[in-house]
Amino acid sequence: RRVQPLPAQGEAAPRLGGVRCLRARPPHRSCLARAPPLSLRPLCRIGTVAPVRDFPEDQWDRLLALMLTSPFLLARYSWEALAASGDGRICVIASAHALTASPFKAGYVAAKHGVLGLVKTLALEGAQVGIAATAVCPAFVRTPLAEQQVAERGLDAVIERHAVKRLLEPAEVADVVAFLLGPGGRGITGVPVPVDLGWTAA
Repeated sequence: RRVQPLPAQGEAAPRLGGVRCLRARPPHRSCLARAPPLSLRPLCRIGTVAPVRDFPEDQWDRLLALMLTSPFLLARYSWEALAASGDGRICVIASAHALTASPFKAGYVAAKHGVLGLVKTLALEGAQVGIAATAVCPAFVRTPLAEQQVAERGLDAVIERHAVKRLLEPAEVADVVAFLLGPGGRGITGVPVPVDLGWTAA
């Protein structure tokens, strides 16, 4: 495929899978200075279902851009401020699919496995400057996307791999993130934190 040059900083780039992208640039220092304690919580929940032989390349690019490149850029451009805070935290919302796989979800699974590797690298590099990094790995959460899948496939099919047969509530995931970003989470870094209703126990 032909590679297009990046636009200038802040200039709108062509859409990737219907998503308007901007070339990332460092956050303004004054904004970072007003936000202690500093933490990052990249969040993204989209997906494309297709066999590998038919998986659309633009959707592959879109998934990796949103789920892997975005957390990398957030960490890169916030690194100095996170380190200066003395207690920086990066908490990525990954997925149970960062720890396991499902057929027909090559882009999503690859991106989530990739972001877990990124979190481990951030943790190792951040250890000497007071930055901790974690990846919360939830099962299916009651979101509009999950509810759409339930309507199309039925609840039993969606949560088939959950040991506990229900959807997670968003507040359950938020509570884990709050703990990781709070005083109790200081010693947790470089690891996935499953909130998966027993999915990955099997």
